[in-house]
Amino acid sequence: MTEQLSISFQCALNKLWDWTEYAACRIGEAEESGSQYPRAHRKRIQIEVCFKTALVWLRAQPHAQKLYFRSRDNTFEIAAVGFSHVSSDDVFRKQTHQDLVSILNPEHPEMKFYGASRFDSLAENATDLEWQDYSGYTFVLPAVELYRDVTNDFYLAVNYYPPSGISVLFEALRVLVPLATYLQTARQSSLIPTADQVLDLPGYGSWEASMERILKHLKDKQYHKLVLARRKVFEFQDMARPDPIHVLAALDETDKKRHVIKSKTSPQNLSRIDTGSVESCREGLYASRDANILEETCDVQRSYAFCLQVADGRAFISHTPETLFRIAGGELKTEALAGTVRRGPDEEEAFEIGQLFSEKNLDEHGFVVRHVTNTLSECNLDAETWGPHVRKLARLMHLVTNIESRIPYTPSCISDTIYQVLHRLHPTPAVCGAPCEKARSEIRELEGFDRGLFAGPLGWFSRDAAEFCVAIRSAVFYGNKVVAFAGSGIVPGSEAKSEWDETELKMSAFSDLFSIRSEMDYLSNNCQTGIVQHGLTNGFQNSAEDSFPSDRKTGAFTISSSVRDNCLVRIQHLTMNSEHEKSAKTLPLRSIETRVGTSGGQMSAVVSQLGKLPNLNAVWSFCCVEELCRNGIDTFFIAPGSRSAPLAVAVVTSRHARYFVSHDERGAGFLAVGYARGTSRAAVVITSSGTAVANLLPAAVEAYSDSLPVILLTADRPPELRDIGANQTIDQVGVFGKYVLWSVDVPCPSEEIPLGYLLKRVDTAVRMSGSFTCSRQQQPQGPVHINMMFRENLAPDEQVWNRSYLRTAGSRWLKSLCPSTTYQAGGVKATQTYIERKRPSTFLLHHGFSVLLKSVMNEYKGVIITAGGCGAVRTEGEVIALREIASLLDWPVISDVCGGLRLGTDVPNVIHYANLMFSSAFFRSQHSFRVVLQFGERITSKSILKLIEECSRDNESFLHALVSPSSKCSDSALTVTHRVECDVSEFLIMMKSVANSPQEVGHSTSLCNGKHGHGDLKSSSSKLKALTEVSTSIDKLLDEATGVLKEEFLTEPGCARVITRSILAPCALFIGNSMPIRDFDQFSFARTEGGKLRVAANRGASGIDGLVSTGIGFGIGLNLDVVIILGDMSMIHDLNALHLLREHGEQLPIRVTVIVINNGGGGIFSMLPISKHPDVFSPVFDTPHSLDFRSVCCMFGIEYIPAKTAADLSAAISRVHQRHCLIEAIVSKDHQVNAALHEKLRKIVDQGVGRTVSKSGPESNST
Repeated sequence: MTEQLSISFQCALNKLWDWTEYAACRIGEAEESGSQYPRAHRKRIQIEVCFKTALVWLRAQPHAQKLYFRSRDNTFEIAAVGFSHVSSDDVFRKQTHQDLVSILNPEHPEMKFYGASRFDSLAENATDLEWQDYSGYTFVLPAVELYRDVTNDFYLAVNYYPPSGISVLFEALRVLVPLATYLQTARQSSLIPTADQVLDLPGYGSWEASMERILKHLKDKQYHKLVLARRKVFEFQDMARPDPIHVLAALDETDKKRHVIKSKTSPQNLSRIDTGSVESCREGLYASRDANILEETCDVQRSYAFCLQVADGRAFISHTPETLFRIAGGELKTEALAGTVRRGPDEEEAFEIGQLFSEKNLDEHGFVVRHVTNTLSECNLDAETWGPHVRKLARLMHLVTNIESRIPYTPSCISDTIYQVLHRLHPTPAVCGAPCEKARSEIRELEGFDRGLFAGPLGWFSRDAAEFCVAIRSAVFYGNKVVAFAGSGIVPGSEAKSEWDETELKMSAFSDLFSIRSEMDYLSNNCQTGIVQHGLTNGFQNSAEDSFPSDRKTGAFTISSSVRDNCLVRIQHLTMNSEHEKSAKTLPLRSIETRVGTSGGQMSAVVSQLGKLPNLNAVWSFCCVEELCRNGIDTFFIAPGSRSAPLAVAVVTSRHARYFVSHDERGAGFLAVGYARGTSRAAVVITSSGTAVANLLPAAVEAYSDSLPVILLTADRPPELRDIGANQTIDQVGVFGKYVLWSVDVPCPSEEIPLGYLLKRVDTAVRMSGSFTCSRQQQPQGPVHINMMFRENLAPDEQVWNRSYLRTAGSRWLKSLCPSTTYQAGGVKATQTYIERKRPSTFLLHHGFSVLLKSVMNEYKGVIITAGGCGAVRTEGEVIALREIASLLDWPVISDVCGGLRLGTDVPNVIHYANLMFSSAFFRSQHSFRVVLQFGERITSKSILKLIEECSRDNESFLHALVSPSSKCSDSALTVTHRVECDVSEFLIMMKSVANSPQEVGHSTSLCNGKHGHGDLKSSSSKLKALTEVSTSIDKLLDEATGVLKEEFLTEPGCARVITRSILAPCALFIGNSMPIRDFDQFSFARTEGGKLRVAANRGASGIDGLVSTGIGFGIGLNLDVVIILGDMSMIHDLNALHLLREHGEQLPIRVTVIVINNGGGGIFSMLPISKHPDVFSPVFDTPHSLDFRSVCCMFGIEYIPAKTAADLSAAISRVHQRHCLIEAIVSKDHQVNAALHEKLRKIVDQGVGRTVSKSGPESNST
């Protein structure tokens, strides 16, 4: 069964739990009756979910059994945990295949077996330790799948096959992690630890001897070709074993490049090749080479990705480009891939392609083409071939010939063909030799090791389709070892050294990952002065030169090379100078294997980098930044300064970090506030000492007030310079007072203090901020302060220090990528204060909380309010959960403009313009509520607060439940009766737990059917209908009153309607305080289509400073283009932020549009009682100004667009701007006119509401 509605992952997980419990009950009934549970009850259920990537999700799963498969064309992807059925034996026979096919439910074509077979099931040396978990073949039916289909939709699915499948399902679902929590990094390869030892097996001497024998036998015509393989063993310390999924993700990263397929003509008219002889094959190849070549550019993956993890630490992975065959829709597609050369720079491409078409490669390729076509002929299939062409990968180029055949489209015929082709086509001459059996026999004797799954077939099959590839570019994980494999085709004329080099090249992806990578070595040895640019986005795509992309840069700094043994890199100047940017060139950062002279073999990359640092300031700064990144805090906002130079250098040279430079400390602080609003994760703000630190106070206040995680990392003078009048020295300890959750004063770097002390301080700071990677703890979120003292010299100049001091960091930290201390949740999930978790849909509820939930669910005169601030509905999953809550309760939903439901969502029951309709005292008296269920802490509207206050005053049984992860008091109206410390998704789970609980008599069935256990359902529906009618009428009244696009001049309420009508999704919308947030809360267009907008505002302390910076940080956090709306006075307060958007501000990965609503001063004061006192009102309160925003834009070098009418504003917003811009919405500067317009609109709405209410009749409000 398939549910088409896309829902949140957690809700889907709950549904799968319910279905699994139902299946378990059926099994119990069958066992009690003594009957056998029939095979027909094999089942699959799948539910469409909102998700982005399956591989990232799989990395977060703690289950011991994992599976991953992605097709080469990237049209199909699956990540799975647990195996409902495992088939494994020495030989994969036809009967085995038929038995497995019969298990697959014919009603579910998505049900598949995944697995792999050995290269040689008869190998006498099949006793190698690395292969002890694998028989001749292993095929598994996944228990829980997250898969992506050809339409890029994701589904969460479970497969059940009795009898053991039900226990496997329960275990897999019990430990499932819905959200991916892992180390955030700019490059996946930085997650891979470094090998202690690397061994080549066999060594070159044995390889050379084997080559002599092979070439002799080739000369004697004993066989035509033989593929000789070898191994490379990477050994790691037990505490630093690489994770197979991490390694697969890193291989993916190197494969995400542009690949070019070259062929003679278009794919429909490729030259047909006579495969009867090597000579004719060679002629066809040369013809393709010499003809005019057509380039076909392709941005999809060029390799399969596969992982079969059978137990913790035991897995087989492959990242292969070679298809064995694919059968779908009655069509078989396969290919011959043989002939390999290295892929180098573009200027060497012509020479390398010439090498690819060498006689040796052509002979090798011809063997494979003939083998495939002959094999298909043996299966009674007519083969059609075309090609060959050149396939370019990240490091290699291959010769490829495509082969196709038609199959009679009947299930039995296709199933039989799948087995026949799989059985006969493997092994191909590309991985074995020719003739096959003779070559395989020789391989057993020569290689001396078990190939296992290497070079064998791997993939999937269903009842009527299959896809298999050849497991080259592969490795097996066991214990603390990783064994990589590669082979080379030996034909007459082959040379031992060149074939060895070819296998080395094929294993280089693993060698580069597991060897020491020192980018700083490369930079020091390869440039005198240059600009280095660091990537901004997680998992960005490298170019063919393994360099950072030039369109994603965060900053620039100059590097001077000095002739030192440790390749010291000196950062002379951290700058965003436009001249530097204009001349910037991206330097290739190739991996370099650096040997360290220690008896233990290779040291880790961390030890290598630390050992090369010039002084203790650099060591402590490196460790601080590294530990932050290991805790998932990888984004830094740097305000340049001398005292903080060691920290800035550490960020710029970090393997993980991305950074942004802000010349204004106050702006840097608000950038981090905005980032936290978008991600709920902390960013780090780095400043120098003195008043630079004091400038962070406004951002700290906002972050504290709205429970936003921010880490303030400030540099300070040493203790001997404090309180003696030293320059640029203030008392920075405790400077933020109560507005940080935790602070620490870190002493100056010293070899007397263990590095472990510093690492523990960093870990504590991350935990106290509430920003985590491993688990959500019950911990308030907010700003924390790390104050680090440094003595001079602050530059990265060489000073004597003892390298053995590094041991004080601890061996585990030096040899792994783990934080020094990882904070884990205990048996109780962090945010579930009232509950103990048993499984995703079953909770043991605290009695008082159970009573609260029953009171909520049994009431029909209730309202849901989604507010802003901590606990607000933000993510798509939370919107979906809120939709389900609203559907279950059938209550009206009132959303604040920052409540997540006003702009672009289709949640039922949302009442737009509630602010305006409830501003009427008459309307409030007609529509009171007995229960208020509020998500989020910050309500903008005073009329909504007044409504809640009046309901509380007039009803003895009134209940106001505020749902938020925070424990901070947020009850300005003094009406909250219950605080529930969780988020909206968890609240939904708990509601359903009560509804499904057998103890809740007479309630659960009615709730699950969307009805209430008690109360008047008809009254509930009539109230909802009446509010919806009023909302619709207000929408029409506002369009008529404001004239929308027919206005000859702009008004402030009109701006709110035009902007929310015109803005294009997906987009982030940040709204400034004062008049804009109030106008948008009252007058925003009732947008239900056109895509959801992520909306935020600084409502913690509601200041007007730092708003542009916060908006930019909000967009960076979401990785979305952002529109920032604010008043003219707010813009004046944050003009420095425009420097980030200057003409050459390509450092930002997003496009920023700033809309300034210019009313000539502080227009909001005209709405307040002070406006009635003209003797003091101007200029003290209305603060007129004559600032020309066109000149401001000219000064900062950004695009300026004036808008004097609604049509101008709409056109300016709808334009796709190629760079950052500022739109000035020019409205009336007569503040009294604006105040009168607002009053007029309120009266029009009041009258319209009155007419609508009188038509529908007053509602009975007896309580």
